[in-house]
Amino acid sequence: MFGKHIKDRREKNISTADDRCGKRVRNRCRKHINNRRGSYLVEAAVVVPFFIIAVMLLIGIIPVISTCERITFDVCEEVRLEMAKSAVRSSRAALPLSVQTRVPAEEPKVTSFRVAGFRYRFEEDGIGDRIELKFRAVFHEKTPVGAFGRIRFDGIIEGRAFTGTYYRGGGGGGGIVCIFPKAGRCYHSRSCSFVKANCHQTFLSEEIRRKYRPCPNCRARKAAAGSPVFVFEDTGKAYHLAGCNAVSRYYIETDKNRAAEKGYVPCGKCGGVPQGASQKKGGA
Repeated sequence: MFGKHIKDRREKNISTADDRCGKRVRNRCRKHINNRRGSYLVEAAVVVPFFIIAVMLLIGIIPVISTCERITFDVCEEVRLEMAKSAVRSSRAALPLSVQTRVPAEEPKVTSFRVAGFRYRFEEDGIGDRIELKFRAVFHEKTPVGAFGRIRFDGIIEGRAFTGTYYRGGGGGGGIVCIFPKAGRCYHSRSCSFVKANCHQTFLSEEIRRKYRPCPNCRARKAAAGSPVFVFEDTGKAYHLAGCNAVSRYYIETDKNRAAEKGYVPCGKCGGVPQGASQKKGGA
């Protein structure tokens, strides 16, 4: 009996110890779970305000971008119209006046608009009849917190006046000749040896891509459609960029009368006879 009593007491002590151990483990688990919940709350308290601020900034930026796009569209539309009208008129004051009238009228948020710079039918990088307009617009946009922010928007729009043959009757009536805009003061015929020995400035198109391969030295493959490129029409097999070592001198095509107005004189070797005039002479 005594031995049985000791055995029962020992088993009871063991079960009591197990209960205490299990209770400690459960308490530790509860503390761990509570700690994890607390860490989640701390992270949420830190991250959520930044997320809300980012969303509010995004909501505030979208209307600003929209207003800037509308202003740019209005200016581009007026420049496009002037590019077409320049075929039949030459008025420097028309474009700035039309832009400064249209933008404030169509954009009520704009409080100030002015033309910061304007160049009309100038020549640069061998490309003539270029039009450049710089503008500055100031408008107010309401922020998500209810305040009005002052926004200043500066932009530059470039285009080219119409220089085709439809309105000008053959590009000016004198026939097409070749000039070297960076070197030389003579105009040449297309068959001149000076012209054949140098490259021709043109603009990258699908036809140029099919006819010529991109120059690997100047990485012409990365050139975008419409970019100025240079080709050797008779002997070359590649198109080049302006910085390529192969491009030392290049020529462009223009009207003979316009070349003469700019101070070019006939070539002493070929006489600067336009191709059309040369063909008529040969046919006679």
